[in-house]
Amino acid sequence: MEIAATDDDGNPSALRVTVTNVGDVPADMPILSQGCAPDNGIRLQSTWIPDEPSGRGYGSGYGCGIVDGPGLIYRVEHDWVRLRPGEFMTDTERLVWDRRDEEGRGTVEYWVEYTPPAVTTKEAANLLQSGYVIPAEKLETPHASFRVH
Repeated sequence: MEIAATDDDGNPSALRVTVTNVGDVPADMPILSQGCAPDNGIRLQSTWIPDEPSGRGYGSGYGCGIVDGPGLIYRVEHDWVRLRPGEFMTDTERLVWDRRDEEGRGTVEYWVEYTPPAVTTKEAANLLQSGYVIPAEKLETPHASFRVH
């Protein structure tokens, strides 16, 4: 991950995320997503840490489901990216954090993580039989941060 753009105060406002297949077999990956991601995949994460906590809990959440949507193999075939050894994909995403107190000082911490999709044993066998290889290990970049005054 690298800073792709900054705001008027010089703080990072967008990150460029590059995912490279460093293995020796093709890998199939869901694309970067900040919204609903039923297949997990690559996500830009950030958190606001105020210097003087108010004592209130901050939180956000969303619901995401694909109960009536297409099956996993269909999504892999139509919505995912295949990276052959040495190939990469790059995306630029806006860096967003939840800053409840606009006048407060604090730190924004950000990172990128890959979470493999939740698959049943049968789905995994069907994907492998169909020639798809999905990285199964959770990965995370080192965390980076910047101060907001």
